Amino acid sequence: SNGKVLVVGGDYNGNTLSTCELFDPSIGTWSSTGTMLGSREYHTASFLPNGKVLVTGGGNFNSGHVALRSCELYNPTTGTWGYTDSMATGRFNHSATILANGNVLVACGVNYIVGELNSCELYSISNPTIPTLSASLSLLCSGSSTTLSISAGSLNNAASWQWYSGSCGGTSVGSGTSINVSPTVTTTYYARGENGCTIQGYCGSKTITVNPHGTWLGTTSIDWNTASNWCGGVPTASTNVIIPAGGNQPKISSGGGICHNITINSGATLTLLDLNTLYVYGNWTNNGTFTSQTSSNSVVFIGTSNQTLGGSSVTLFGYNLTIANTGTVGNNSVTLSNAITVNGTLTINNGILDDGGYQIVGNDYNVFRMANFTTFRTAKAFPIYFTSPILGIASTVEYYGGNQNVQGGTASYPYGNLIITNPGSKSIGYGITAYVAGNITINSGATLAGSTTGGIYVAGNWTNNGAFSPGQIYVFFNGSSPQTINSGGSSFYRLEISNTNGGVSLLNNVVESEQFILNAAGGFNANGHTNTSAALATISAGNYAAGSALQAFSATLNITGGTLTGSTGNITVGSNLNISVGSFTASSGNVTVTGITTITSGYYSAGTGTQTLAALLINGGDFYGST
Repeated sequence: SNGKVLVVGGDYNGNTLSTCELFDPSIGTWSSTGTMLGSREYHTASFLPNGKVLVTGGGNFNSGHVALRSCELYNPTTGTWGYTDSMATGRFNHSATILANGNVLVACGVNYIVGELNSCELYSISNPTIPTLSASLSLLCSGSSTTLSISAGSLNNAASWQWYSGSCGGTSVGSGTSINVSPTVTTTYYARGENGCTIQGYCGSKTITVNPHGTWLGTTSIDWNTASNWCGGVPTASTNVIIPAGGNQPKISSGGGICHNITINSGATLTLLDLNTLYVYGNWTNNGTFTSQTSSNSVVFIGTSNQTLGGSSVTLFGYNLTIANTGTVGNNSVTLSNAITVNGTLTINNGILDDGGYQIVGNDYNVFRMANFTTFRTAKAFPIYFTSPILGIASTVEYYGGNQNVQGGTASYPYGNLIITNPGSKSIGYGITAYVAGNITINSGATLAGSTTGGIYVAGNWTNNGAFSPGQIYVFFNGSSPQTINSGGSSFYRLEISNTNGGVSLLNNVVESEQFILNAAGGFNANGHTNTSAALATISAGNYAAGSALQAFSATLNITGGTLTGSTGNITVGSNLNISVGSFTASSGNVTVTGITTITSGYYSAGTGTQTLAALLINGGDFYGST
């Protein structure tokens, strides 16, 4: 099998030889190898399937004329010869044929006593049988050992049993009728008979299943906190727990439970009993059943990096579910990969809860609660069937799925911050009013759309880097500290300024297609930008600071209690200007009123700019010209 040519015995000057030589065709040279135990010529040499060479019979003419019965085997590994079984009849000038099963058929030839032969003999290589393997333990915990044995099978002419892992003939792990192994992972072992006057046998195999630390065994009881029920002892915060089906199924009672990742296999059940908590530092994969039996149990996700919550089963949290991930920003989320139901309180104390596009379902008796500086991200919908969402003023809800309805955020339980993110359009449904105690942000590429009725109350800032399609809903700015409006080029339908302290300032130009209302003491500051009111505008409280840019009131402007203070920018009123209570103070900018200016109480102060009033009617108020 190494490509060399073996020349065996023969005759030299009438002498029968026992010497042998090897020819190496790769370098074109001859070399001596082991000498046969007997001299012979007119013999046969057969290359056996096991790599050895069988020499049969022949004649030895050094001391008379002898037809030989003896046979020898050459081992190319050691370069040595050894006798094997002899033939029944000595013969030379015979044939030797290797059969498909590895045996050698010797036929005919010549014997000096009987002459030419017609007999045949068979040199039988008795190959080893396929062994049956057994193990003292077929299921191990990582770090344990087991004894593998040949429980049935015969070597026949093979010399020994050889053991392998990985594949038949793969990595050698021992020899003999039994071996000890300590696999760290599930491993298949193989054994076969080898060596001797045979071909290599076929392998038998045995798989040893290795359970990692954290695998539930249930050997002793159903108690989670009994060490002998586990591979590696009671789980810790770094233990990846696996609950397999069958046998005693675990229940968490006194002392609660803790783990890193947890996997509940199909057909398996994990039960949380009494007044206990299960702390999960990694991922939750429920392919079986999770049961929480009392009203004061909690599952707490308390990791320090991103976590997932899913599995093929919809998990029912029988009572409380708390998200308390303390990872750094960008590495502090718990993301669903299947829907969940929470029959108690759903709380986000730290980090982010991301629904991953799956629905979160509560019940009609409990609360969805978010602490300040936490985030709920939804690609599906706001959690449903909770009695009341209590959302910290500095918490954030982000809609990031396709087309979604913006839900929740009531007057009693408003959103903290609201973020609208691409893709798709996020809609304020018909008749829905969304209350936001913090900021509203529409991210680039995203759209927030209104319906034919409803509204938005926002107590923080409005930042539109995408698109706002108002429909016919109103937007109230009702904060108690300074607010800003970045319209992003989108218009409002009805814009109402109800800020009580600090006012509302523009960061760019704003258009109202229906109505502008200022009705609170905080006031409104155009801040160098144009406010265009396409329909009715009313100032009933607070001060409207016109600033340096054009303020365009395309229809009637009613001042019924507040004030409008001009600056260097022009002010235009496309219809009537009515001052019933309050004042209109122009400055250096020009003022143009296309309709009638009526003053019934309060006053109009002209300023130094040009005052173009189509008609002026004073019914009790005052008009002050400039110097």
